Amino acid sequence: MTDKYKVLVVDDNDVNATISAEMLNSFELESSIAVSGKEAIKMVGETDYAFVLMDYIMPEMDGVETTRKIREFSKVPIYAMTADNDGKAAADFFAAGASATISKPPKATELLKIIRKCVPASGFTVNEALFKNDEDEYPATLDSSAKLLESFMGMVEGLNYAKGLVNAGNITESYLRLLKASSVDIRDYVKTLSLYLRTGDPAQLKYASHSLKIVFSNIGFEGLQAESERIEVRAADLLKDSEISGSIPSFNAAHQEIVNDYISHTLTSLLELEDAVESYEKSIAETAPEEELLEPVHPLSEEELKEVFEYTENAIRRFEIDYCLEGLGILRDAFIGEDRKKAEAALEAAGALDYVGAEEILEDLKNLKMGRGEAR
Repeated sequence: MTDKYKVLVVDDNDVNATISAEMLNSFELESSIAVSGKEAIKMVGETDYAFVLMDYIMPEMDGVETTRKIREFSKVPIYAMTADNDGKAAADFFAAGASATISKPPKATELLKIIRKCVPASGFTVNEALFKNDEDEYPATLDSSAKLLESFMGMVEGLNYAKGLVNAGNITESYLRLLKASSVDIRDYVKTLSLYLRTGDPAQLKYASHSLKIVFSNIGFEGLQAESERIEVRAADLLKDSEISGSIPSFNAAHQEIVNDYISHTLTSLLELEDAVESYEKSIAETAPEEELLEPVHPLSEEELKEVFEYTENAIRRFEIDYCLEGLGILRDAFIGEDRKKAEAALEAAGALDYVGAEEILEDLKNLKMGRGEAR
């Protein structure tokens, strides 16, 4: 297939968006990411998408309002990603013109059903290994890297490795990228929780607990997911009270202790997770064969090098992780020495969804290589 069918993922959280985008790409579709409702409206107006996956809670403009505005000019199928499939969120989405609601993160089987509705059979492919009796399941046998990662993740209390791996499409490298990116997001949301303890603004508590609930669900922290949901419900009640009274609710000692315990539990689990990931990568590095490359694996001409740089830069700017990793891998194999190390560093940054870091390294590498006019 040369002209791939396009799909838009609308989500302000880069980890969640990338999970959905990677799953769509595995069907040989071309996924793009919009990080806001405003950006989504612009992109739908400019591109013919087979369908759109729409997040619910986003800053400035939520998914319901974004769906309503898109419906003013487009009939593109819109599938709302929300855990509230039978409640107010679903009702609001349907009223705004959504086609249906699906879970978040969407399951591979859910996506396949949508794809079959919106894309001709010749327009996508299915990796049958990811499906068993049309259900998402933990694979009966694991490859060596998955087994090794499982052994280290088993040391993290409360982490359901099987669930996290399934959410990552049963791909070890994708799950590892998800874990790394999630650790960055968790630290950011903990900062918001700490800010809440200083300001008492329930909107901050609701945003952080809701976001953490999704992150924990993605990677398999079921206990923390449930704890986050309880905090989110409490935050929604506080927010409603503040809107009625017109003032921020005052703290009480019991509530403050609950939030402090929640932060402590989250950070403890995060440190265990980061230690396990670090130990896994150290083990992989120690067992990997030494490479002494005196020649590039796949040398590139100056014109080819220029094309790959442009391809990779565009992939980074569009948050297309698969294409980004592909381009960086090609560049790595074209270089030796310090240039290869730079490409490796860019690959590592991209793998952790650090798009800014990957772009900065790529720009530095591009200036060096294109300035010298050589491909190795």
